[in-house]
Amino acid sequence: MDQMIELMIKAFDALKRIKELEAEAVKYRNEHDALVKQIELLEEREKKRKEQESRWLHAQNPGILTNR
Repeated sequence: MDQMIELMIKAFDALKRIKELEAEAVKYRNEHDALVKQIELLEEREKKRKEQESRWLHAQNPGILTNR
């Protein structure tokens, strides 16, 4: 009987933490989403930088990309 009472107390304590844990999960989900967006922006910038570098190299030496 004592074990059942102890388990019920622990269960109620766990239920009390649900809202706190849900809020924490939302916080981490938002942080994750923000980091994903930041990574996507950085990848897009890197892609544009590489394209610009390629165009610049081609303008400096037109045969460099066409093997002339």
